[in-house]
Amino acid sequence: MAYDNQKELAISRLFRHHKIVNSCWIWIGPTNGKSSYGVIKIRPIFGQKQLLVHRVSAWAFNGFNLESKLHICHKCDVKLCFNPEHLFEGTVQDNLIDMRRKGRGSTHRNLTKDQINQIRNSSESGRILASKFNTHPSAISNIRNGKSYKNF
Repeated sequence: MAYDNQKELAISRLFRHHKIVNSCWIWIGPTNGKSSYGVIKIRPIFGQKQLLVHRVSAWAFNGFNLESKLHICHKCDVKLCFNPEHLFEGTVQDNLIDMRRKGRGSTHRNLTKDQINQIRNSSESGRILASKFNTHPSAISNIRNGKSYKNF
């Protein structure tokens, strides 16, 4: 398949590993481990360099400069989302302000009874649920296995 440009190739690769949940485009490909952000290699464009999926999306759809020191922040607070309408450029300070304004700031937060029930009843992967509820996949596993939130 021939591609007119690099951005078209990048978009094609992004959509190989995604799932739409509400209005989020959820990356279901590889992640970078501890921080659980999606990663991608697009060898014809970037060689062996592994890039964060949401940054590639911001570049391909919104013209973001990948060499920029700015962060790509999520309006939706879903780490694995790469919907360009949910992304914005910002500094570390901008991201911290956005987090605090939304009452976030820790991956170990209290979940509501309704959220716990949603997690227990969901067939979605722990990684997707962790992104949805802004927590770590191990927290999702602990909820499902009855190791945490036993009283709910």
